[in-house]
Amino acid sequence: MSHIRMAIGKHKWIKHTFFLLIGLVIFILLIRYGGTESLKQFTDLKFIPSIGIIITTLIITGSVAIRWQNITNTLLNSTIARSFQFYYFFIISRVSGFILPKDLTDFGLRILWLKKIKKIPLSVAGSSVAIDRIFDLMILIIFFIGSLPFWFGLNNLYLALSIIALFPIIIGITLLFIHKSFLTGIENIFSFGLKIGLKLPVIKKKIPQELPFSFQDKKVLRTVYFLSFLKFLSTIARFVLFALALNIPISPELIIIGAPLGQLSYLIAFTPGGLGIMEAGWLGVLKLLHVQTDIAIDFVVGQRILTIGVILILALISHLIKTFTEIKTS
Repeated sequence: MSHIRMAIGKHKWIKHTFFLLIGLVIFILLIRYGGTESLKQFTDLKFIPSIGIIITTLIITGSVAIRWQNITNTLLNSTIARSFQFYYFFIISRVSGFILPKDLTDFGLRILWLKKIKKIPLSVAGSSVAIDRIFDLMILIIFFIGSLPFWFGLNNLYLALSIIALFPIIIGITLLFIHKSFLTGIENIFSFGLKIGLKLPVIKKKIPQELPFSFQDKKVLRTVYFLSFLKFLSTIARFVLFALALNIPISPELIIIGAPLGQLSYLIAFTPGGLGIMEAGWLGVLKLLHVQTDIAIDFVVGQRILTIGVILILALISHLIKTFTEIKTS
């Protein structure tokens, strides 16, 4: 707990608490505006979609942990920990993200684990997490670009869905076979993004402005891109499963087409875990897709509560596995 207090800084606790309250107020207002029906939907959860939510969440968190592990191993040119250890500290950071500042949980806690426990240099620890987050941004932008023709009214819904499905695949294939000079250009773009993205309070001035990661290694690039693609695909699938589990009448097609734009709201969220801000962003997207307000609110409220519940379950299971393993090996 002392490490967390140090990472945030005493003078920033008031600011953090204020942002947390903003998120809670927005979320409570959504529930109030939607009425008690937005909570009654949990009394009749559909079993099979609920299991699907757990599975897709496991895929999402697992793909991030393995991606982070691959990036860290590449930076160090060695293996420092098993996949489960990366998974455990990532899932713990996700739980912490429900109440702690977004930049701290995205960077601080994971960096702290690599630096304090694994004795990894701060520059490498910070770069591994930053590059991991940059790939999230990259795949989101790719999916978003694929959805742009629909939002500009240049195609119908089903043609747009085809573009969203094919565009990330085409980009992935292109990255595998493209000329070396193009990969160098991608590196330069990422380096520029790193310089901008690493100006967050928790890690400011602690991370080098150079990108210690080569995109010329196609094996690593292929693995990291595939895991990023799998994560976002699973995220979209989980949103569809949220609607099915809660028996909310929103068609899967609308959720898929709205997901890239809806997820963009998470990037600008300043509240812990994007609480309130992400829900408001998704609500706006669903309204653009002509979904009734009460139905849209049921969806955004339901997905938040289910997400928290599933993450807590996975974190608890991970902690039990970690404790059992430590007892067994001691």
